[in-house]
This record gives sequence, structure tokens and C-alpha cells, in this order.
Amino acid sequence: MAGLDDPRRRRALTRAGLLDPHPDETLDRLAEEVRETLRAPVATVTIIEPERQLFPGASGLDEPWMTKRETPISYSLCQHCVLSGQPFVVDDARRHPLTKDSPAIAELGVVAYAGVPIVSPDGVVLGTICAIDHEPRSWNDDDIAELRRLAGGALQEIARRTAVEAVSGGLNISALAHRTGVAADTLRKWEHRYDVIHPLRTSGGQRRYNEQDVARVEWLRDRLAEGYRIGEAAALLGSGTEEEPRRSTDEFVEGILAAAAAGDAHGVHRLVAQSFALHPVARAVEQVVEPALKRVGDAWEDGRLSVAQEHLVTQAIRARLEGLLVSADTGVRGRAVAACAPGERHDIGLMCVALMLGADGWQVTYLGADTPVADALALARQIDADVLALSISRSDLARDLEEALADQSVPAKLTLMLGGRGADTTLANRIGARCSEDARTVVDDLRARAA
Repeated sequence: MAGLDDPRRRRALTRAGLLDPHPDETLDRLAEEVRETLRAPVATVTIIEPERQLFPGASGLDEPWMTKRETPISYSLCQHCVLSGQPFVVDDARRHPLTKDSPAIAELGVVAYAGVPIVSPDGVVLGTICAIDHEPRSWNDDDIAELRRLAGGALQEIARRTAVEAVSGGLNISALAHRTGVAADTLRKWEHRYDVIHPLRTSGGQRRYNEQDVARVEWLRDRLAEGYRIGEAAALLGSGTEEEPRRSTDEFVEGILAAAAAGDAHGVHRLVAQSFALHPVARAVEQVVEPALKRVGDAWEDGRLSVAQEHLVTQAIRARLEGLLVSADTGVRGRAVAACAPGERHDIGLMCVALMLGADGWQVTYLGADTPVADALALARQIDADVLALSISRSDLARDLEEALADQSVPAKLTLMLGGRGADTTLANRIGARCSEDARTVVDDLRARAA
């Protein structure tokens, strides 16, 4: 394991802007979630350097540390987590041989400590996320599991900030203005005054906007056309970073069904776009897209919706997912290839998997419907992928998929994930894959394997 002066860590954190001792709103929220989930008085997201530790994310720290956001390295229990690359758990720091002399016991009130590393796919420990108690405490497996989950959120945020190479394919402000019909000067005002769009920047400092930014601008534009003031519309939309959004996902599902029943194609497209504008990708997929598709399918089967009305919804969702897939950022967990089995034409479920993997920190190459197995495996080898996700909704295609895989050599490092209505554990076992019921299961399974 590399030491505290690992140059790879410093390069990654420099690109993410995390080597200055100042609070970070997103990482502060992660620390607050640690406090609430583990019922701990203090939590931090910590960056370690050879001479100091920084707290870009913190909740519950006493002054002056909450303002300073750094301590000398001699105070650091997190350094042991970084050096080992493993969780570091202390029930009573006053008795542990590595921590009993730490000034953090007296100065910061650290008695019990539990921390897990934030680790990139290539093994670089970027920092830690930890919980601290002022009294002796026995941490359990559930506590460590929650810290691992939240470390994944920190990793995703660092990945977003370091995705400089990926932003070159985004929209500059002129292109965003042309696409949305909102003047560039107005866009700048909305960005700075109301914090409603969040461009990444190229290495030259130029803004690049993605499809979520487009959706948010279009949503604001539509609200202004309805008579809202920009301040009111921005307050309703929010910054896009709140834990609890300002409009429930259930409202979007009901609205999409109502618009489909009325034959309102524009309304369906608008509601799908707004759901992704108001909610993080994973939440929009799990709580809007997947329930809406199921409800629409049920309504078609019992005759409440026609084929045309069902197509209004699936095409609107497809259009939004395709746009988001094109603008997906580079991930840091690893590389994944997503493809439908040969003969499989239904790919919306696979799109959901690809988007949620991207949101969880994976770099996803999406191949889509009816992909020859040999071609998918060849591309996986070419890009040194870690995962090949295969989707199959028809059980009659299982034999063709099994035979196609039998003729191929699967790289030892490549994890096969199988999902869709036509997938089951029997088929998965025969082809050496892991079977997952839905997009969330795929994400959680891969995260658990990497832990």
C-alpha cells in the first residue's frame, strides 16, 4: 500500500479541487448523513496529506476545527485507514496502541472511531469517510456497511469533478443557448445567482454542460412561460443537490400516466424531462422510470391504455435516457459494457442499468439492442472492461445466448451480469454469470463485490 505521499492521490485530489482547507457543500451533506445514519456526534470526509489532514466534508466538529477544516497529521486516526486501505475501527482510542497518544483524544474529543477508505478502481486511496463518538462504542457490521455505501457516494462525487476529459464532448454555453432558446447572459445569471445548473470545466477553464443541465434550463424556461418569476421557479427546481427534492416521484408517475391517457405527447416528454431535472439519475430511474413503465404496461394489458398511448411513454423515456447516456461522465470504479442478448430488441431496462452504473461511478459503454456476443466480448477485451452486463427479456432467446457464450473465451477478470425478464439463476449459472432482478440490484451487487 502506498504511503501518505502517494503522488497518484495528490493528482486526483488536485483535479477534484479538494486540497484546500475549505468546506464542500456536497461532502458536508455526506458527513451529515453519516451522523444521522450511525447516530454519531461527529462525522467527516477526510483527505490525508503527509503533514496534515483536511475535512472538506464535516458535521458536528467543534470550533475551531469546523472553521479551520484541517489539523496536523499527528491528530489523524484516518491516516491508519489510508495506509492500510482497509476499514479502521477503534472502540476506545485511549486504549488502542495506534491511537492512545493521539492529541485528537483531548482536542477533538475522539474516543470511538470507525472509518472506511474511499478507493479508486486502480487501488488509490483518495481519502476516508468516518464516524466519531465521544464515548467508547462497539461498532457493528451494519455501521461499516453504511460507511462503505456512503464512501461510494464520495467516490462518485470525486469522479464527477475529475472527469475533465469527458466534458470535452459537452455543450458550451453558446450551444446550450441555441438548443434551449435562453440567452447566454441569462444562463450565466441563472448559474451564478440561483445555482440551478452545474457545468464541468475543461482543463482550459471552459464550461461544458450535459443533458441534465439542458433539462433543467428547459424546465425553467417552461415555468417562466407559465408566468412564474425566475426566483420562484428556481426555488421550486432547487439546486439539484438536495437530499429531498421539492416534488415527489409519485407525482411524476401519476402525471405521466395521465398525460398518456390523454394522448398528450408533449406532456409526457415534459414530465419525463422534469423528473430527471429535479431528481438525481438513480432516483429518477428507480422511482419514476421503472414504476411508470410497469404501470403503463399493466394499463395496456387490461385495456386502459392503447398501444399508441403506451408508445408515447416508452418513446419519451427512451429519448431522455439516450440523451443522458451520451453525456455520461468518465467513471472511477471501473469499465462496464452493456448489451442486449442476440435477438433482444427491448433495451430500456438495459439503459436504466447503464445510467445507474454511471451514476455509481462506472464508465459505461452502451451497445444497445441485438448485440452479437462475440462483438460485445471483443469490445470488452479491447477496453479492458471489468463488467459485461447482458439483458434478455425473452426466455426463448436463452438458448442462443448460451450457445454463443459457449463458443467464446471470457476474460478471467470480466464479471458477467445477467438481467431482464428472460433471465433466471439457472441460466446465469450455466453461463457463469450473476443474475440480478433490476438496475439497483446490479449496482449493489457490483459495489459489494468491489468492497
